[in-house]
Amino acid sequence: MKISNAFILSFFLSVLPFQFLMAADDNTVSSVNAENSGDKRNDTDGSRETYQLNKSFSKHTIVDFSLSGLRLKADSNSLMHDLQICAEVVERTKASAMSAGMFNVTHGDRIFRLLPHGEHFSKERPAYLELAYDPLSLPQGFSPSDIYTYYFDEDIKQWKKLFRIDVDTLRHVVISELNHFTDFINAVIRTPDMPEV
Repeated sequence: MKISNAFILSFFLSVLPFQFLMAADDNTVSSVNAENSGDKRNDTDGSRETYQLNKSFSKHTIVDFSLSGLRLKADSNSLMHDLQICAEVVERTKASAMSAGMFNVTHGDRIFRLLPHGEHFSKERPAYLELAYDPLSLPQGFSPSDIYTYYFDEDIKQWKKLFRIDVDTLRHVVISELNHFTDFINAVIRTPDMPEV
């Protein structure tokens, strides 16, 4: 059976507008569901992309989500209450200044913020935070074993080390225990006698 070119052309012309409508609907659905998925957007001045993830979890459920170099995992007995988690990459100007000697080696030179602030996971069954680091950003004389994930302590206004579980040098992530939310980075501490980068 032969199909004429005219038939094929008329078919595509009749279906094409429908495809554009479907694409528009898909974009609408994507924006509505952004609260449960990663959302990459531009800053208001359009100069830099930022990333944000909002997701709800019920008490006694497994927590597992990722955002651009951050992964948070917890078993079903870890979360102390129902919680909507907001994770975002924040600009350096909107985060607390690093302590003297701290050198950010987080992948992409990022600072991550988990909200709402405060304690949400059991101390007996903490969550696990995996934060990516950039091996090429390590200053001279440092190795991955020197990297720790730091959190910003809102009470004393200082960066403090999380309890580190492991440094995965194949995936380039630092794995640490966590039971509360604040700002997080991977960093090494330089002493004044060390050479400049």
